[in-house]
Amino acid sequence: AVLGTARLELRLSVRSVTFWLVQVAILASTLLVLIPDGFMGTFLRYASQQLRELVAFTLLLVPLLALPGLQRLVGARGDLVLATTHDNLAHALGTILGIFSWLIPTTSLQLLGRWLMGELVGGQANWTLITHAPLLALASVTFGLGVLSCLSLIWRRILPILLVWLGLWVLVLQGAGGLLGGFVGPYMPLFSPLNV
Repeated sequence: AVLGTARLELRLSVRSVTFWLVQVAILASTLLVLIPDGFMGTFLRYASQQLRELVAFTLLLVPLLALPGLQRLVGARGDLVLATTHDNLAHALGTILGIFSWLIPTTSLQLLGRWLMGELVGGQANWTLITHAPLLALASVTFGLGVLSCLSLIWRRILPILLVWLGLWVLVLQGAGGLLGGFVGPYMPLFSPLNV
């Protein structure tokens, strides 16, 4: 029952147009590696800053990807799901497993895209983007998914969840140095291997 729910969640997510639009939006943020330092056109060499940008944009857009799966228990569809033979725990576990079945490959591909951008622009690719960065990004996004899951348990409607999520996103970025200042510099205090 858990694997069936995970397969269904993966199929529903991949068939969604929103899923592909969000992936393109996150991939478009890869172009930001070309414009640091006041739009001088130099390539962003620091893997920590690229990882921070990827995690920040992914966390900003992850409600658009994960909330449909987390909200399937609301309304008539939820009554139908809860009338089946598997229990709530199996359904929740299958949903989370289904979310991770697309989250892990897409995060790895996004980081690979950033690494390829570094190879194409002056041969300045950083191997950290494809060795250590996927684990750090997945740890950060997993924490974000946990917070999003808790918010979806508190509120049944999507608008309050999105408003609180956006407020938390801005608050965390302000703690990391500001909305734009949080993306600048070679250091990444919130997402370093020692803090995750």
